[in-house]
Amino acid sequence: DRVLGRRVREVLPGIEPVWIDTYGRVALNGEDARFQDYVAELGSYFDILAFSPEKGRFAVIFDNVTERKLAEQKITRLTNLYAALSKTNKAIVRIGEREALFREICRVAVELGGFKFAWIGVPEAENGGVRVEVSHGDDQGYLADINISLDPNLPQGRGPTGTAIREGRAYIANDYAADPNTAPWRAALFERGIRAAAAFPLKQEAKPVGALTLYATETDYFDENMVDLLKEMAHDISFALDNFEQKKIRESLERQLFWNGQADHALAEISDVTLSTDMSVDSVSEIILAWSQALTQSAIGFVGYATASQGWMIFVW
Repeated sequence: DRVLGRRVREVLPGIEPVWIDTYGRVALNGEDARFQDYVAELGSYFDILAFSPEKGRFAVIFDNVTERKLAEQKITRLTNLYAALSKTNKAIVRIGEREALFREICRVAVELGGFKFAWIGVPEAENGGVRVEVSHGDDQGYLADINISLDPNLPQGRGPTGTAIREGRAYIANDYAADPNTAPWRAALFERGIRAAAAFPLKQEAKPVGALTLYATETDYFDENMVDLLKEMAHDISFALDNFEQKKIRESLERQLFWNGQADHALAEISDVTLSTDMSVDSVSEIILAWSQALTQSAIGFVGYATASQGWMIFVW
């Protein structure tokens, strides 16, 4: 009763011109038209059938398919996210450097995961803030001036990213406008069409060392299944960070063992040489210098020494 006798634009002021054009063609040509569309004023998806009961008139049947459409979107999002998770795990196996891995993670999250943009931030010890290490997606300059703190006493420290790093837990802001902790960044993100965000801690040796933050253009975007998958992704990245650190420690120990072995060999040979009475001081010096350069991987070197009567020599390289 509320819509009978009223013009279409009175009922739906934001109706798209294509609807009017479609209905006009149906009324004039008598050919049926069927399509799906989203009505923002009603927050619903409709399957629409327009037909002409008589020339110059049209009738429309609306079938609300919102529930089905949302279910389809949910399945699509999860499918995309599974693909992103798979790609992430392949990147972890393939990439052996932290920054390169971070870049690939953000790229995958946007291009496969379907997020508007993504970034990884790390703490800055000097000022207690968070620095953008890598990002991907259309942030429209938002990250260039972002101000995030790790101090919970500051408004800039209570948002998703700061909380995720400080407390080591995921922070989900499914309605960015309604979350009181997002106030410092709300206006800038709304201008860019962002309606939801989530941050997930990245850990090394069980301690937070950064956060992966993701943005979406719809409220309630991060449902339970999606959050579980994103937590799994963050866990896998953290596992990679542990592996990077263990590899660094292992390589350091291997270098130390190698050079210790080389030094022992060099000292033994130098001792044999210096005990020989058939070699001049200059010859001994040259041998010692050659070993010293080999051990330290120096490009150049020289030896300075006092007279033998003083009983000591100085080697510099």
